[in-house]
Amino acid sequence: MAITAKTETIRFHSDYIAQSGKRFAVNATSPDVTAGEIIKAAPSATGSVVLQKVKLQVVGDVTTWLAERLTGSATGTQTRLIGPLLCDADIPVSHQFDFSYPLKLTDGYDLVIDSSGAASAFAYIEGFTIT
Repeated sequence: MAITAKTETIRFHSDYIAQSGKRFAVNATSPDVTAGEIIKAAPSATGSVVLQKVKLQVVGDVTTWLAERLTGSATGTQTRLIGPLLCDADIPVSHQFDFSYPLKLTDGYDLVIDSSGAASAFAYIEGFTIT
């Protein structure tokens, strides 16, 4: 099976800091993440969310992922950013990502967490917004 990789333009941290709106830290929990729950909304239709650190802890015999979805689209198409990540029903599984180069979502897209089935999740996200 072949892997498909999305080519990203790498921008340096200082480029983003010069444009950044507000820094944020989100601590989110959910008893069931099967509906593609929003963790961090885009600041505007033309603004974006930029991730610096992600920590996920999930309990459930599922795969989980972080994705971006167009703002205002409750069940719209998602583009996976991280995952699928394998999880376990009996033991909380933790995944942590510290980005040397911040990960910028598409302008006007929310950061969502989703899974292949019923699972409880904890997410801690650090980053900033660009308006």
